[in-house]
Amino acid sequence: MKLRDLLEESWTYNKPPAKMFMYPIEETFSRKSSMREVKNLKPFGWIDGGSYGRAGSFTGGMTLGKISLREVEGYQKKYGIPTKNEIKADEFTESEFWKIARAVPNEAYSKWGFYEYGNGASSDMGYVYSGNKKFEFYLNIPRDIRHPEESKWVKDSDVQMFDKIIDQVNKVAGKVKGMGFNVTINSTPTGYKG
Repeated sequence: MKLRDLLEESWTYNKPPAKMFMYPIEETFSRKSSMREVKNLKPFGWIDGGSYGRAGSFTGGMTLGKISLREVEGYQKKYGIPTKNEIKADEFTESEFWKIARAVPNEAYSKWGFYEYGNGASSDMGYVYSGNKKFEFYLNIPRDIRHPEESKWVKDSDVQMFDKIIDQVNKVAGKVKGMGFNVTINSTPTGYKG
């Protein structure tokens, strides 16, 4: 049985399972020379395995090796227990960013060096959840596109290509806001500050 199914059973009594926790994932975003290293809180669930078990995220298929229930309780105390809404918002955002990444034309990279979501530390787009109902969407559009009047190389089709990306990210932000979260879109995410 999948981790998701096991943990979903725990929600049947309308309370979060005792073995769910937020886990800080180190995220690195970069744009050429400037690096942004932040903590992204991801919802994880612990599968009972005696005094040690394994834990997995609800999105992205991330797993933690051996982890004790004591460690899980420490994460719960420091970062909190995810709510159903936090899990839903994280799953939705992850899914939508992958859809946007698949729709980004190759020209965005080949001509402008724009790395879509999923390119690890090179990504020019991504998101972090910093707790307290706050998502930060990271979108780093090339300067020439943001200021086309300064470059003779920018065509209208280039600006339209990036306008589409911006529009898609704004739509995702709007839907996440509709779930009751604060969402900011910028090129300098701060992530969880504990």
